[in-house]
Amino acid sequence: PTARRVSSIASRLPGTNRLGFQPSLALSDRWVSDTFPGWDGMAAQEGDQIFMHGDFAILNADGTETDNAGHHGIEWEIFSVSPNNEGAGHSQEWIEDKGFGAVSHFVTVKFIRTGKCRYASAEEAMEANQQLERPVNEFGNYMASPFESLSKASD
Repeated sequence: PTARRVSSIASRLPGTNRLGFQPSLALSDRWVSDTFPGWDGMAAQEGDQIFMHGDFAILNADGTETDNAGHHGIEWEIFSVSPNNEGAGHSQEWIEDKGFGAVSHFVTVKFIRTGKCRYASAEEAMEANQQLERPVNEFGNYMASPFESLSKASD
């Protein structure tokens, strides 16, 4: 299973979750991955439901990257009330292809709050994200997208 981590950037309640988001945010908060470069977006919460969307840079066949050509939509619901809130939901990932978009993944996901975001602002988190190296898959190739399988779980 693929493990990814994102940091929410909210003025009131920053948090970090494995494949997740701080579960007490106002509408239109930013989130930034600290495990996959260029993966970030916006989120909103209504009750226990969290709605996230974002973009990531895709890896082209020639080894170059195209910023914001990969897209992500995640909808999940919080199902536990504890210091380590958990939730589950669905994620869709697609790549622009000059047509309707090529779907690369439909994934059922589980979210677990694992700690607090180490960044004080969206700008600081975005800057750190741009310094990340692209992860490698189980075949030793650079991963094309955030939900491509990993050879080892993220810490």
